[in-house]
This record gives sequence, structure tokens and C-alpha cells, in this order.
Amino acid sequence: MAYPITTAAGFEAALDDLVARYPGRCTKNFCANTTFKNQRMSYVRIVNPSATGTKVPVLLVGGIHAREQAPPDALVSFVDTMLGKGTRGTPTYRPRAVVYPRLIRPADDEIPGGAVRFERATVDVDTVTAVLNKVDLYVLPLGNPDGRNFIFESPRTTNKWQRKNLHDFGLPHCDLAPATPTEPGVTLDVGKGVDINRNFDIGWDAHKYFDPDFLKFQVHFADTPCGNGKRFNGEIFGGNDHAISEAETKNIVALQESTDARFYMDVHLGSRDKRSILYAWQNMHTQTGDASLNYQNNLFDLSRDDDYGEYLPERVMRAAAGIGGNMRTKILEMATTDSRLPTFKGLSSEYVVSPDITAPRASNLFDVPLYPAPGASTDHVTARQLSKAPKPVAGYTETPVPPERYAFTFEGSSSFEGKFWPDATFHYPKIEREIHLAVWVLLAKAAASAGAPTLPSP
Repeated sequence: MAYPITTAAGFEAALDDLVARYPGRCTKNFCANTTFKNQRMSYVRIVNPSATGTKVPVLLVGGIHAREQAPPDALVSFVDTMLGKGTRGTPTYRPRAVVYPRLIRPADDEIPGGAVRFERATVDVDTVTAVLNKVDLYVLPLGNPDGRNFIFESPRTTNKWQRKNLHDFGLPHCDLAPATPTEPGVTLDVGKGVDINRNFDIGWDAHKYFDPDFLKFQVHFADTPCGNGKRFNGEIFGGNDHAISEAETKNIVALQESTDARFYMDVHLGSRDKRSILYAWQNMHTQTGDASLNYQNNLFDLSRDDDYGEYLPERVMRAAAGIGGNMRTKILEMATTDSRLPTFKGLSSEYVVSPDITAPRASNLFDVPLYPAPGASTDHVTARQLSKAPKPVAGYTETPVPPERYAFTFEGSSSFEGKFWPDATFHYPKIEREIHLAVWVLLAKAAASAGAPTLPSP
């Protein structure tokens, strides 16, 4: 499969190819809702129908942000690697170890001094066997097909910055420089589109959820498609009227809920040099001590600020931190030992797991991983392990409901590795492999949890 796949139709063909090559294990399904540009969204399911016992549902999603070029391709290639290298093929799919050989980055002007070698990494046969037999895997590689088509259309110099979907609200052209620094003179019409990762239902009504001053200065949120300021421009507009308004969001939520996914990963690109393996919460700080501090308790409306933390059961938080740490450790197996590493950060394989459970900003309060981001997909999954009141009520106390849910945002790449658009020769092979290794860790944890006890019933 040649990277990058440049159209939504190309991804449909890639998924069809997987189904054709791995019959009996890989099936393709379409989501119910079509996008604003009338594109369909599809996903594949990978499951061993002959395996007995409990199978744990896992959902992987990529491409929610259009300009983040590599995640959809890496998720498609992961399925191919898992079934192609991790088995002896049809009809038996006998498991075998997956070996990622040493990776050579060719010499180039960006990192003088010759080629760079990254070490091999291995997923042992016992792990592969457990994953194939105990995991019910759903992969939706392209969460924003309209945006994917757009970023490869002319003029590419401008269009490649598109983050949102292409929902057209009929507004006049609204030119703003993207929040991320761009080439000189590049501006983007942000008057169209909704940021899908601000359109989920936890903290979506930011003007109600947050303290007004905290919202204005700290939260990555926009009121309108064209935005309300230089920092919080229309790139992060979460939609009109209500959460889960967009076809893309509806499809992801429907897949989350119909599969009852217990493990979830939303793969992104470009922020590895800030925070890179993130877990709950994304909308606010996290705390594990007071179940009355939660998004459903309206006593805290209009007052949630830097001293507030969303409740998460401590057992879940500690387990999530452990999974994130294992992802980082697995990725470091393939790290280079090249002596040029301190100078050229593009050689780094270091990932930061956040929030760091060992470094609270206050007693039992853990910093929001990257910045407060209301309406994120991972928070929707995280909230499914907590009881749901009919509507936000005063004094409401959260109660954990089994089974536990583990939701991660994985931020591959950095400003030293092509950021949103990794080069096919110099950047993508390393980033692709790092995404694969993180996914293997998540699937291994899911497989190990099959049949294991969950949180006690309330």
C-alpha cells in the first residue's frame, strides 16, 4: 500500500482489498450516516469466529482531523500487518510472531551525516495468539472523508491545512491563518466546517461547563466557524445547537456504542513534542477522590476552572497510566542509538504519557494532558463507564459502572518529523511503526482482560 492514500475512495478500495485477502477474519461494514459531501464511512471488523470464550471489543479511529495525514494509512497497514505477518494465512490463520525489522532512514539534508538506523521490534507469538483469539477489533481508519479529499485538492498549499469537516453553513468566506504556524501568506477559509473532535457530548456546552474567564483564556474552543480570536480560531469550532450534530460524530458514537468498545484509541498527528499518549480527561483536569465533581453535577456549572477536576475511578486512572507507559516502552524498543539524536530531535522515539499519575499539580488533581478540549471522542468513551443521569442535576455523584473503559488519544509525529504531513521516505515509516506498536500494546491489554473481573457493581 503506497502512502499516502489521497482520497476517501482510495480507503474504500484498501479496505475492500483487506477483506478479499483475509476472508473469514476481516469484514467490511458501512456506517449509517453520509457526510455533508455525501461520502460514506466504513470500517472493518477483525475477529476469529472459531475462538471460544470472551472476546473484548476494541475500536480504533483515525483521520478525524483532515490535515493529519498518516493515521488513516497506518491503521489500514496495521490490519494488513496483523493478519498478513501475524498469521500463516487463510484458511487457518495460524498465529506467528510479528517482527518489525531494523528500519533505515536514508541520508538526507535534514539530518546530515548519513543514514539512520532504528532497531527491530517484535510482538511475540503468545501476544499475537491472545489478540487474535480474545479481541473483537473494529477499525474505522478515516473519520473525516470529506476533509481527506479536500486536503489533496488544489490549491494544496492552502487546502492541506484543513482540520475540520466540510459542513457549509452558508457563511461568507472567512480567511484566517491556522492556529498552527503556516508558510508565509497561507490562509484558510475556516468559515466552513466543524471540528469533529469538539463535537462529542462531554463538556460540549462550554459556556455552561466552564468558568467564563477560564474558558476565554485556557480552553481550546470556538463559538463560531470563523472563531472568536487569534488563539481560538474557527479551526476548533464544535458545531451549532447541540453535540453529536455531525454525520462523522454520529457514526463514531454509533460504532462505539453498538460494539460496546471497552478499549478505544483515536490516532492523531503532530503533537508528540507536547503530549503524546493521552488518557482521560481531555475536557478538564482529572481527579480520583471526589465523585461529586463531575460534568453531570450542575452545581459546578460556570465555575469549573484550574482548581476543578473531573472524577475518574482511581483504579481506571492507574491502569490507563500503566497502559500508556507500556506503549511508550514498546515504542522505545525500536529507538535509534544514533549519536546525532540530541541534536536532531526528528530521530527521537520518546513519547510522554499524560496525565502523569506521579506528578499531580495539587493533591489528587492531575493536569489536563494537552489543553482543555471539550467535546473530545475519548471523553465520550470514558464517560460510558460512569452512570448516566437523565440530565445534569445538582449534587449528582458519579458511580462507576462495570466494565471499565480505557480511551486513549495517540499523538504521533512532531514538528521535527513533518508534523501533519510526514514525508513518505524520511518520516512516515518510523511514525507508522510507532503507531503499530502502540496499538499492539492496547490490544494485548484488551486480550488479557478477557474474562477478568471488572469494577464491582454499584
